[in-house]
Amino acid sequence: MTNLLIGGPCRIIVPVFNALEDVVECVESLCAHTPPEAQILLIDDASTDVAVQPTLEALAAKYGLRYVRKPLNTGFVGSCNLGFELAKPHDVVIVNSDVIVPADWLPRLQAAAYHRSNIATATPFTNHGSIVSLPHIDWPSHNLPLGMSLAEVDDRVRRHSLRLYPIIPTAIGHLTYIKRSAIDTVVVGFDEAFAPGYGEEVDFSQRTIMAGFCHVVADDLFVHHKGSKSFGGPNAPQKEQRRREIQDAHERIINQRHPWYEATRGLNASEISSKFPASPFARVAERARASLLGYDIAIDATCVSQYTTGTQVVTLELINALIDCLASNQQAIAPVIAKLSIIVADGPMPDILKTIAARAGDMVTVVRIHDLRQRFKDDNAPRFDLIHRPFQLTSSRDLLFLLTAARRFIVSQLDCIAYANPSYALNAESWLAYRQLTERVFAMADGISYISADAQHDARHRGLLIPAERECVAYVGVDHQLHRPKIGAETSPEASTTAAMTTLLAKIGAASFILVLGTNFRHKNRVYAIRMLQALIAKHAWSGNVVFAGPNVTAGGSVQEEAEAVTSDFAQRVIYLGAIDETQKNLLMQKSALVLYPSNYEGFGMVPFEAAQVGVPCLALRNTSVAEVLGDEVRYLESNDPQAGVELVWQMLAEPDAATTQVAAINARAARFNWGMVAQDTLAFYDRVLCLPARRAELHSSRGGVLSAELAGEETTVSVAANGWLQRGIKAVTTLRREGRAGLRREIDQYLRWKRGQF
Repeated sequence: MTNLLIGGPCRIIVPVFNALEDVVECVESLCAHTPPEAQILLIDDASTDVAVQPTLEALAAKYGLRYVRKPLNTGFVGSCNLGFELAKPHDVVIVNSDVIVPADWLPRLQAAAYHRSNIATATPFTNHGSIVSLPHIDWPSHNLPLGMSLAEVDDRVRRHSLRLYPIIPTAIGHLTYIKRSAIDTVVVGFDEAFAPGYGEEVDFSQRTIMAGFCHVVADDLFVHHKGSKSFGGPNAPQKEQRRREIQDAHERIINQRHPWYEATRGLNASEISSKFPASPFARVAERARASLLGYDIAIDATCVSQYTTGTQVVTLELINALIDCLASNQQAIAPVIAKLSIIVADGPMPDILKTIAARAGDMVTVVRIHDLRQRFKDDNAPRFDLIHRPFQLTSSRDLLFLLTAARRFIVSQLDCIAYANPSYALNAESWLAYRQLTERVFAMADGISYISADAQHDARHRGLLIPAERECVAYVGVDHQLHRPKIGAETSPEASTTAAMTTLLAKIGAASFILVLGTNFRHKNRVYAIRMLQALIAKHAWSGNVVFAGPNVTAGGSVQEEAEAVTSDFAQRVIYLGAIDETQKNLLMQKSALVLYPSNYEGFGMVPFEAAQVGVPCLALRNTSVAEVLGDEVRYLESNDPQAGVELVWQMLAEPDAATTQVAAINARAARFNWGMVAQDTLAFYDRVLCLPARRAELHSSRGGVLSAELAGEETTVSVAANGWLQRGIKAVTTLRREGRAGLRREIDQYLRWKRGQF
């Protein structure tokens, strides 16, 4: 229990009228959880239950309380005013006799009251308290939420609280901290015109507002309020009718005295109903609701198809890790998540997504993007609290979807390669459109996640800025669970009898080879590997080959440069395999003597870790994120000049100890990048973003309609690797030129299998 009260000792006033069982429970909780210097004062409003007086006298003697019995019943207002007088010169806390308080309640309440000097009152959340009701504002209930105990509810509210202490138009009477400075300023405490009760705290609040004070919510505290039993409750129809008559009469007085009150109260209601809460009260209410009911979070997995790419691997492994993290309750610093949804593309669902969804069970819902777009055509359709797209946007339609589908959205900026390099777009117009889209994302997103500190620095360097509290570095993991390399017998020729595997093995032959994985984007620097092969032949008479595995891109590829680098005297030693699947990739890595990774520009760099996992060394250039991720213990290619690196490459090929040391160094570094940590960092970032106001709340005013129209009207899809007929035609011509009719037939077959959902 915390004994330090920042405003000094105060007096706890409990007005009592009958309802003895509730009174005893209230007093017992107060005595158990209130610092001793805060005296508890029981004011008995001439209760008619003969058991009340002896019971309260016994409690006063047992706990050292002060008990005062009024000679006449004058109502709640009179009891409070008597308490104000008896408590001088201290602050007071009015506690309804049907309220139960949790541990450490008073210091938290007092901290809210003294957040600013001109705060008059502080009121905690409760289950039955109009605009401070939880889990739903203005939906009071006599019961605690979800069948939880008071301690459980209060703990959740406290742990997830923003501690903004937002201003509200009035104190709420179930439990209210009132500062003496406010009482002294208005002279009269509660106006007797509101006797026996109802509306007195509203009138007091409006008078103190006029005097320059304000009223706040202690948003890190929850108390249990049973609700209105001293007036008879729903089981006493005559008393309930009398209560309603009094309430109606007193509301008329308030409207006459304070005609602005309903308007100010309406502001709170409109803040809560907003799709994109930005005011302190709306944010606090949203957070408190979520602490009990959880957030509805979605992961955009529309990039996933039957054909696996690096982006798909990262997306799938992240989803899998998040599910594991949630299942094992590793959420000490993460938000409460009630529902996790996976948004998938239309068409046949990839088998790997089916596997993830089946394993997750009720924790995850899979929904197609077409169905969501149909749902969100209705402005009143429920939105996700947050959508995370773990890869970059390529069309304005994607951005419009994120804007309309969730209150907040996060995008992972994997790198700035396409933003920086115009040669990767189909034309200048497409590149400029892509840059504009990326800049819009940074201007509108509620959060941007990077997969390395270098990727973050690169974005900043290019002027892609977002407030620091809205960005994070959440590295990717390298300990894949869904795409784990299968070593040994599982990937042996005997275990892989498909025609594709047989063709692959025949093509690479029995000679030793250096493997280069990835697309033929120019920044991948595949020409370096060809020049390195030349240097190895010239200096060490090496008899091996270089094998390239990965698809050719439609724009920005190095086809011409590679063709010029391959001379006729060793052309047969440069082998092109084209696109391969994960099983083929694992087999190639295990059979290779060395994996070469000469890329000039990476957002993370997964290949060195994949090679080391199967015991094969990898050499990379010390460029961009690669140096950050691999660290200082591994050996690097220090120059784009193959002559400067040929001896190091030869060491890896000819000296087993050198290769073993490199593999060990990379594997040691891999321990820093595991998906469990990535999931926790990602959940923590979700939590941080959910604590911030929705960044684009203003977009959904008049400007919001204009923006939506602009985005919806943009017909140009700014995809760097789109699947339109033009791009497929370019790829077909390139494949035919490079690999002949057999390669073209393979590409056509792969496309048709993908279309049929058989890939």
